[in-house]
Amino acid sequence: CRLDKQPVCTAIDSPAPPPPELVKNTSHSLTFSFAGVEDHRIVAYQVRRYEGWMGRWGRASSPFQFNADLPGVRVTSERRWVVTIEDLQSETTHALQLRGITSTGHVTKWSSWSEAMSTLRESHGDCMEAPGITAPFPRLASPASGPSVSVSQVGKAVDMGFESANDLTEKLKAIIAFIMDYATSGVQLPSITVPSISERAASLLQENRCSNAAAVDMVSKFQDDGTWKSKLPDFLIHQAPVAGCSTLLLRELWQNLRHCAVIAHLYGHDTQSSETRALLFTCLLPQCGDGRLGTEAPDATWGTTYHTFTDGQILERVANDLAKASFVHATSMRNAGHTVGGLEATGLVLREYSVASPFSEFKFGEIDTQLAETLSMAGSAGLSAAAAEDTGPPNPTRVARALFKPPKAEEHPATILCLFALWLLPLFVSACRFAAKRLLPLLAQTIRMDLSLAGIVVLLIVAQIIGVAIIIWIQEIVDRMIRFPATFVFVVYAAAPGASIWLATRSMLKGLVVAPCFALLGLYSLGTGYLRWADDLLDDNTLERRAVPRIVWGRRRQAYAVRVHSILWAVLVSDFIIEEVLGQWCGFHSVRLLGPPQAPAGQETTTPAEYQPPAFALFIAAAAAHQHVLTLTKRQTVLVRMLGARCSQLPNLRLFLMGAPSVTGQHAEALSFLRNVSPSKWWCCLVLFLRRWGAVGGVLIPLSLYVLRDPQHLGAMPKETLVPLAMAIGAVLGHSASSSFAALWHACEGHLEAEYRVLHLFPHMSPQARDWACDALSQAVRQSTKDKATEPDGMIWAAVAMVRGTTSWAVSSIAGVLSRPGSTQGRGSPLLSSANTTTMPGGSAAHSASHGSSTAGGLRRRTASK
Repeated sequence: CRLDKQPVCTAIDSPAPPPPELVKNTSHSLTFSFAGVEDHRIVAYQVRRYEGWMGRWGRASSPFQFNADLPGVRVTSERRWVVTIEDLQSETTHALQLRGITSTGHVTKWSSWSEAMSTLRESHGDCMEAPGITAPFPRLASPASGPSVSVSQVGKAVDMGFESANDLTEKLKAIIAFIMDYATSGVQLPSITVPSISERAASLLQENRCSNAAAVDMVSKFQDDGTWKSKLPDFLIHQAPVAGCSTLLLRELWQNLRHCAVIAHLYGHDTQSSETRALLFTCLLPQCGDGRLGTEAPDATWGTTYHTFTDGQILERVANDLAKASFVHATSMRNAGHTVGGLEATGLVLREYSVASPFSEFKFGEIDTQLAETLSMAGSAGLSAAAAEDTGPPNPTRVARALFKPPKAEEHPATILCLFALWLLPLFVSACRFAAKRLLPLLAQTIRMDLSLAGIVVLLIVAQIIGVAIIIWIQEIVDRMIRFPATFVFVVYAAAPGASIWLATRSMLKGLVVAPCFALLGLYSLGTGYLRWADDLLDDNTLERRAVPRIVWGRRRQAYAVRVHSILWAVLVSDFIIEEVLGQWCGFHSVRLLGPPQAPAGQETTTPAEYQPPAFALFIAAAAAHQHVLTLTKRQTVLVRMLGARCSQLPNLRLFLMGAPSVTGQHAEALSFLRNVSPSKWWCCLVLFLRRWGAVGGVLIPLSLYVLRDPQHLGAMPKETLVPLAMAIGAVLGHSASSSFAALWHACEGHLEAEYRVLHLFPHMSPQARDWACDALSQAVRQSTKDKATEPDGMIWAAVAMVRGTTSWAVSSIAGVLSRPGSTQGRGSPLLSSANTTTMPGGSAAHSASHGSSTAGGLRRRTASK
């Protein structure tokens, strides 16, 4: 039967549209979506509905025609349609059908019936609206309402509508703010419920057994949680404040902002606050590199931190930078023969930024997804865990972790100092024992300390006063106390693995003659230093393709060494518990496995004092502190904090060392900090030398000394032979060290003499990030030098002003004296006297001198009378 008065016509050969799918339902409206027919002849569609009644479907309604020009219809660049039907009765069930219409009036076949779509009760109200989006959806127009617009014309409008950068910036601002509201608040649809950020963070903590670090690592893997495969894209397309928005752009914004917001919430930040939202917006900015942002020169806003900007200002800057990058990308795509719209180009920029890797040149359209996925796993990427955390792919989640991660208590300089003190405590105990055994008896014999009781009381009072003064002084400068000279920090950082290997080798060689447990403990410490040194060199090899010595194993053999190292630690701890705790302290048994043998009753022990029973516990604690301090000092954050950076400077320094661009000029403080901590070129070369060859010297030097001094080896040789042999060994080691230092200086001379040499001392920097940071630091140094050259020094200006003022006062005083009436009578002015002296025939020098002296005397008398 006929449903309307239109003439009957046959269907064209174009396929029928797919059945519509429900996106959102309210009490009086239904929102559905479908994929448009890929036929350029289709310019509009018609929809008819069947209303359920008493368990059956009623007759079809009159078809409503709609096109892309209606405000209630949204068409994406991927030709996906999202439509809303209004003025429906509440608590009713409907089924829909679609068909396409050509510009000549021909139609396609009707699509299959959709699934049942029901409206809600009147009391329920509409579904959750986007925060700040209150405009109602207009109802569908009848076929006579306005001209139709074809799908090709919609695509052309989308492509040509972003010729202006300001236009694209304004659209991006609206879209980013819209996605931010929905991504943080969550969405509730008939088919799926997207939880809010707080609910998502709680579920992640529950999945990872309340481990915050594991939850952040799970979010950082950038895995899709499946929500985008639901009707969420269609819902966002219909709710978006900009028509014709790209699905790719919405997906990238949704995933990036949601992942970064979850990370911020896990680190204890409020995602609804203005400051946190401003930082979340900065995570969307693409990183530095060829063809990307962040390579521009510092502008006038450098030196102003992001805390002085509002979230609206940050949003405008981010949208502006994304618009610039989108135009660059769209231009490159057009040159390659592909035409994309402005919003779609922005989506491509964000997608490539999300999976970009710092270990390959960034080029649009060439995404090394496999490398980025591999680098996210520290074990299989050729990087240590610390290097993977500091470097990593520079995607939004990395930037979010750098911005929102709070400083850890174990990374505080005071904690590092305590660990260093515990590591070196056995040496301090040995020095105290030597002083108590050798020096104090000598002092007691040579110096008589005869003090009265009053003198002792006075000394105690003075000591108490001094102690109170020191405590007050420490409280006043506590923020500046934990700050060491930058050169000292860099040298200790580079020499720590070599020094640990030196001490471990020495301890192992001395422990061989005492007990196996001390030799194994020295071997464990030797493995700790070697693994740290090898990790540093292998990280440099992975990041910068630097050659490594042959004694450095690969990552696979390194994994076996780590396993053996862990087993050795378990053996040592078990032996300590069995022998010392259960045997010595508790007295349960007298079995000795790896420890020194016990002396028989009534006899003195032959074990040296430094290896007696309490020493094993001290050595165990020192070995644990040694392992922990070498693990912590591998991180960039620890090195930066030891250099004196405040907690507020850490996010800026992390972003700068990562290669992130400056949105609001927050890198000015980082540049100033790096300029202040830059050592000289010779110290920089020494740091690089110790980092590369320090472990080799830590093994060879104590081993050579042991062989030369031990009576069982070369120590039994006569001095006439031993001294030349020791000198020859020292000459060989010195020649090797000097030649290696010279070769390193020759290879790095250009970088060591540049202003950015300090950047080569920081570990775990990708080549692209280091090049960008070097350019920024060099430019900042040149700008600072130029400013100092144009602005006069304050002291010089004050001195010049004082000289000019004094000279002017003296000249004015003399001119005032000489200009009085009668001042030239009988004396004449100096110029006249000199002229007379030079022109007077037969004049003498004595006359000239007497005349000058009389003139000077007259001036003194007149000055005194005044």
